[in-house]
Amino acid sequence: MAEKIVEDVGERTPSVDEALSKLKQSLSAKEVDTATFSEMDDRDLLRFLRARNLDVNAAKKQLIETMAWRKANKVDDILLGENRHDRNEAVYREFCPHSNHYFDKLGRPVYYELTGKIRVPDVLNKGVSADDMVVRHIRQQELTILRMQESEKKCNRQIEKQIIVLDLEGLSMYPDPTAMGIFKRILAIDRKYYPERLSQFFLINCPWFFTGIWSMISPWLDPVTVKKFRVLSADYQSELKSIIDEDNLPVNFGGKAEWKYGWEGAWDGLSEGKPNEFSIFRCAD
Repeated sequence: MAEKIVEDVGERTPSVDEALSKLKQSLSAKEVDTATFSEMDDRDLLRFLRARNLDVNAAKKQLIETMAWRKANKVDDILLGENRHDRNEAVYREFCPHSNHYFDKLGRPVYYELTGKIRVPDVLNKGVSADDMVVRHIRQQELTILRMQESEKKCNRQIEKQIIVLDLEGLSMYPDPTAMGIFKRILAIDRKYYPERLSQFFLINCPWFFTGIWSMISPWLDPVTVKKFRVLSADYQSELKSIIDEDNLPVNFGGKAEWKYGWEGAWDGLSEGKPNEFSIFRCAD
């Protein structure tokens, strides 16, 4: 059996097993999308139960809503076939510096973004819509799940969560309303449809005025998620290095690894959305 990261997947206690059994029994064929549900296992159901503090009815409601959302938005096919490449990739490459870069010491995928350098109005002026940017995030989440699956094979651990690092250096003192609206939509999608997928969320190089922006953002998060956020100034490297090997940390953040744009590396080796070998993969022994 693969090793567990307890902080990620929780302990299997009798109360957890009882809730899981009740959730399974409560689901009827009329309530679930058969194709989507067939791809789920106990671990998926447990994520919904943990997110709802083992409240079976609440977990069931969220699960059914998630399956309906995935079907309506064709999320299962979002990385397949003609959808494999984003038609706006050239714009994101120019205006949205980000990277799916290596993994942390426990094999969890890490996502980096130079958020302070992104000017959403410039992106929108290139013909990218707010909806496009939201879909881009959904694609990112689906890719991250593929990286988790590949990580499990390499590290022989259950990997269910990710690390996110947003660098706010260069952030405007006056947040763009459209950008804030997109971010709010993204947070809502993650809360509703990707429960228990976040391990830690680092906001680094936060300027002095970010406290005001954080006071606007934090109410959009549930209390459990808020505790996963680390709001840091320029003195952040020791915290990142405590969970990410220096050899796997990009040079931008005080490590030794080469920065790779976007899905370069994470996307290499994927065939029709299925993970084979990631050229950027390394995990702790």
